[in-house]
Amino acid sequence: MQVFVDLCYLTVQRSTDIRLLRLSQIDWQTRLIRFVPTKTEDSSGAAVDWPITPEIEAVLKRAEELRRRVKVQSITDDYVILDQDGQPKTADACLQAWREAMVRAKLAHKNYTVKDIAKAMTDARRAGYDLDALQVAGTHTDRSTTEDYIKQREVPVSIVRLNLPADNAKQD
Repeated sequence: MQVFVDLCYLTVQRSTDIRLLRLSQIDWQTRLIRFVPTKTEDSSGAAVDWPITPEIEAVLKRAEELRRRVKVQSITDDYVILDQDGQPKTADACLQAWREAMVRAKLAHKNYTVKDIAKAMTDARRAGYDLDALQVAGTHTDRSTTEDYIKQREVPVSIVRLNLPADNAKQD
């Protein structure tokens, strides 16, 4: 579950696309991961090549260690995240693992979900990345979609400064 959540966050990709990530999408020579999000494959076909940062590399190495522990059925089973039988984890299995992790973390009373793209985009925006970069990262064809993912976590301070109109000041 940690590999799954970490990859969702570090790559700003949807949980479905991380769950279905294949080793064949990872090019170690160019140090890129090719994402063609399932959400866009039938519409825009938008894709993004994501650089393998040292942080992502560490998570992928953990995934590889876990892959070695399971019995992979065939050479075509090249999913990064596998269940104990060497098959790709199902959405239900990921959800169940998430719920169990929430219980262990004593956060079961919270309504947290694995929607890391919003948290990751919000954090990236705070780190100084502009909306254009985040739009590419999220493979959004519409800028407003990117804006919707960014959560307002800081209370803004108004810079509006008004003067009383001259008529109101004289009436006192």
